[in-house]
Amino acid sequence: SHTYGIDLQSATFSGAAIRMGSTQAIAARNNANSADINLVTTNATDQLLLGTGASGTIVKPAANIITAFQVQNTGGTNVLQVDTQNSRVGVGVTNPGYTLEVVGAAAVQGRFGSTGANSGAVIIDNAAGGQQAKLLLQDAGTTKWEIGKQTDNSFYLANSAGGGDSLTISTIGATTFKNQTNSATAFRVQNAGSTAILNVDTTGTGRVSVG
Repeated sequence: SHTYGIDLQSATFSGAAIRMGSTQAIAARNNANSADINLVTTNATDQLLLGTGASGTIVKPAANIITAFQVQNTGGTNVLQVDTQNSRVGVGVTNPGYTLEVVGAAAVQGRFGSTGANSGAVIIDNAAGGQQAKLLLQDAGTTKWEIGKQTDNSFYLANSAGGGDSLTISTIGATTFKNQTNSATAFRVQNAGSTAILNVDTTGTGRVSVG
């Protein structure tokens, strides 16, 4: 057994084994005190707090910076980065450009699951109200399709390249299909053999054919 919690007697150092400046502090306390471990660097506001009662674990930089907290792999590549300057979190990315940015080589970058008998759900909410809530489907960083809720709370599906909504469903269920360019096959319903059962032609005066 050891007499001391930390024993540096057998170690050899070129300088002091532990050196603390006047603004620095290292504290290890039992559960009866306010903190189990409290580390403060040269700046008294730059802190790592572990087991501080109800607060749990806290990483607090002296000033908000892009690289406030990082987890890296053995090659030094960021796996997780927390940006306190812009309130952003990045997974697999350096300097995230969004509130949450996830980048990975896997075919699936995320999964949301529900345990027990609860229903699974993903919520996209505009807290201010009266704004769009949408998903953007991109190809090499360029948005190709949008799907979501319009400012009037109608549902929409839009081809970004076309410049307008392709499908709109109002809050009472009224449905509109709109082509950005008139076509002889603007809307079709086919059977399992790909034979047209219903065809809507929006060219000229417009035609509808059945069978």
